Amino acid sequence: MPTTSGPSSPGEAFERAKDAMARGDWNAFYATLDQQDLLTLLRNGLTSVVSHGHVDEAFREVCAHAGYPLDSVEDALTQMGVAVQSGEDVQVWAKEYRARMDRGFRVVADLPVFAAEVERHFRR
Repeated sequence: MPTTSGPSSPGEAFERAKDAMARGDWNAFYATLDQQDLLTLLRNGLTSVVSHGHVDEAFREVCAHAGYPLDSVEDALTQMGVAVQSGEDVQVWAKEYRARMDRGFRVVADLPVFAAEVERHFRR
């Protein structure tokens, strides 16, 4: 079985990522990303999806399949909205929202695969 070694330079990593994107190989693309960059993309993407009401049943299935606790994250975002409306300290819920997102990412077995599934879902 052939093994693929990691990139030998940032330039090589960029080329691998660019080639994977051109092929639409989202698993390979997300696998090239640094863990922190991947988490940043997931945090920003999921926040956009949830806060703009783009959660549908198929997206819930993607999250459930990966073990990501979407309901908990949605609840924290809702509570943050309630805090804004009632004049409460939003920072408490903002921190809780981030904490729930990050706890969710820790239970996902393969974050690059999860990110690729999310990508494919929204490219349909």
